[in-house]
Amino acid sequence: TWSVDVPTGTSAGRLWGRTSCSFHASGQGKCNTGDCGGLLNCQGSGQPPATLAEYTLNDRNNRDTYDISLVDGFNIPLSITP
Repeated sequence: TWSVDVPTGTSAGRLWGRTSCSFHASGQGKCNTGDCGGLLNCQGSGQPPATLAEYTLNDRNNRDTYDISLVDGFNIPLSITP
């Protein structure tokens, strides 16, 4: 279980799980799925397959929305509880 706090002003985001990761103390390494170019702290999207949790906050209709997407493939079961 993970809780995610986003900074004030955040409008959207994507989260994904990674599997079978191994990293050196320098933060370099590799994951079998969802890898971020060998970085521990992702700077962009993960490599497919990666199950995604996506959210948008305060959209043009003043709504918050979320979904689970398999557009980048499936690597782990995922659920969202707002």
